[in-house]
Amino acid sequence: MSGSSNDLTPPAPSVLVTLAMLAAIVPFVAGMIGLFVLTGAGFPYFGFLFILYWAGVMRLEPAEFLPSVLGSLCGIGLAWLLIALPSIAGLPRQVIGGVALAGTLFCLLRGQAHIIINNAVMLFLTVSAISELEIAKNVWMMVASTLIGAAYMGILVFTMRAVGKRASRKEDAGLTAAL
Repeated sequence: MSGSSNDLTPPAPSVLVTLAMLAAIVPFVAGMIGLFVLTGAGFPYFGFLFILYWAGVMRLEPAEFLPSVLGSLCGIGLAWLLIALPSIAGLPRQVIGGVALAGTLFCLLRGQAHIIINNAVMLFLTVSAISELEIAKNVWMMVASTLIGAAYMGILVFTMRAVGKRASRKEDAGLTAAL
């Protein structure tokens, strides 16, 4: 039903706008990679996964920034509880992870505790639980990478919004003075 009044898909940007967006992505990604090299943090894809989630799924909604960060970290922690804790503390400790998972799913399904229990939990739980990533050995790198991505994206987005609001106020003040 393309083109109908019920179609919520925004129109595609023009070719010129698309090229400008593409040109902006290159230094953004280079900056992010540079930050990972500078900090020595591994698992940069966790930072990029956070950016994809907050930018792509949550549409850079400021009110969803903190829930996205906390949900991402909760997902990593939940994967650690389910996979690493039993290998460290014995199989009976697996009950802790199972109860935590059940509680998380309960809250997610009821829409409760959104600040920490949201779709980011499930996304990061799924990725963190990939056996090849060895969460037991790499949990802190996963957390660090997620926090680096969140900080990088948060600083850029919130700074650009503040600058945009300030410029808009100056422009509005200039228009008011001209009238």
